Amino acid sequence: MASRKEVLVVGFGAVGIMYSFIIKRGGKANVTCVARGNYEATQANGIYIKSRKYGDVQGWKPDRLFRTVADAADRPYSHVIVTTKALSNAPTSTLLAPLFSEKSPYPVPIFVLLQNGLSVERDLYEVVKKVHQKEPNIISTALWIGTNVLEGNIVDHSHPERMSIGMYRPSYIPDVTNTPEERAILHEFARLLEDSNSPVSVFDEIQRIKFKKNFWNAAFGTCATLVRYPLGTFFNDVIVEALVIPQVRVMMLEILAIGRAMGFDEKALPSDVVDDVLKSTEEIHKGTDITHRPSMLHDLEYGRPMEVEAILGELVRNAREHQVNAPRLELVYSLLSVIQNQLIQRK
Repeated sequence: MASRKEVLVVGFGAVGIMYSFIIKRGGKANVTCVARGNYEATQANGIYIKSRKYGDVQGWKPDRLFRTVADAADRPYSHVIVTTKALSNAPTSTLLAPLFSEKSPYPVPIFVLLQNGLSVERDLYEVVKKVHQKEPNIISTALWIGTNVLEGNIVDHSHPERMSIGMYRPSYIPDVTNTPEERAILHEFARLLEDSNSPVSVFDEIQRIKFKKNFWNAAFGTCATLVRYPLGTFFNDVIVEALVIPQVRVMMLEILAIGRAMGFDEKALPSDVVDDVLKSTEEIHKGTDITHRPSMLHDLEYGRPMEVEAILGELVRNAREHQVNAPRLELVYSLLSVIQNQLIQRK
């Protein structure tokens, strides 16, 4: 029988809790988590998970729980899953430094980044490579999940999760294929989730998938944050829908133009992605009482810095670099930057 994996999850918000739960439920790994704000509550009473897929689970805890990455760096890990926000003022490489520094007695783990946005892997990749003078193994992901943390250390899991994964590469290579070693790394991680009936799709090239996923975050997620209402409000009044949705569509057309300039052709990024995102979002939110909030809006409501740079700033910088006109994205980015600046100052 294969030995159990040692998995560390850094970030104990809704996504971190759900994937810690899923991996532990699969029974093939010991799960250690790093929690900050909810450390004491979790140690005392555990998490109340309310999931439409997995049922209600009261008092759930990981195998081990620590306050800091440094405290958790007491053993080797096969995988380190990062679910913290990708923030420009808090680099992932700084957060994870105890796990790959020259002083660490353990092998460098496989890093799995469950973070929204584009180019979130770059910082960690460059720093680990510089320290160890070799290519780090970083799994890049695109994640779809409806989950929020509620008052009382309750996690609401309203929509079934799914994940796409691939090896991070610092440049876009359209026709790349995974090496046997890369395939083994990806499928080994996928099995940790599949053992708990959590779907995973493995790709040779993941950046096009992440870019496509970012359409929703950069258009619907940011607009919901600016108006501070969940997405049902965009669709449940015909007058509001007629005003708002055409503007969201134009935002996504700007994203599509940026993608084309970055090298994503019709095969990599089909033009119908815009209508597909609009249709799927409407199907979920129109005529329902779903109050799920995009993660950016959730962060704003709790006074936390948002993933503005990873989700929107990276798009705007690519638009400028490739001379793509994107006035709506520029406007939303500038307004969210004002809010972000205030949130960071308050911290």
